Amino acid sequence: RNLITIGLSGSVVDTARNINDVREDFRTIATITVPLLALLLLLVFRKLEAVVFVLLPPIVGAVWTLGLATLLFGGISAVTAVFIAVVGALGLQFAIHLYHRFTLELYRTRFYYRALRHSYVETARGIFSSAIALAIIFFSLFVGSTWGSYNIGDWVRSARDAQGLGQLGLVVGICILCNLAAA
Repeated sequence: RNLITIGLSGSVVDTARNINDVREDFRTIATITVPLLALLLLLVFRKLEAVVFVLLPPIVGAVWTLGLATLLFGGISAVTAVFIAVVGALGLQFAIHLYHRFTLELYRTRFYYRALRHSYVETARGIFSSAIALAIIFFSLFVGSTWGSYNIGDWVRSARDAQGLGQLGLVVGICILCNLAAA
């Protein structure tokens, strides 16, 4: 009955509190931004299918990335999780460009498959080149963390045991490629 107060402290307790704070922040951000984004997509494209077509590729890319990161590392750091959220916005940009071009072509030609083909042909080069350039930049963080390893066994071991900037570069580079594939 409030006679005894127990206070826990230490690095493990502080880390757990920080993780819970980050988790709550992600939850708050998601509950605010996802409905606002859906509303914005409805206002811009005036179709409910736009929400599905635009939000699905970044979600699929993030799920693939988290699955691969769990297989490789058993989990990710909080910093890597933040960068995955940022790269999710990049995947959102890929999907918005494709869908916008698709709707323009569909209004112009009225043929669904021709509009789909034109949207991919006209936007794919820009999206592909920007995604590959960004993935190379992030993969260079991993390469920089393993600089000095000259055989494949060391690289595989470094990829499996990557931490810090090495893990960040590897996971975010994979996330960019997964978002590209999903889009």
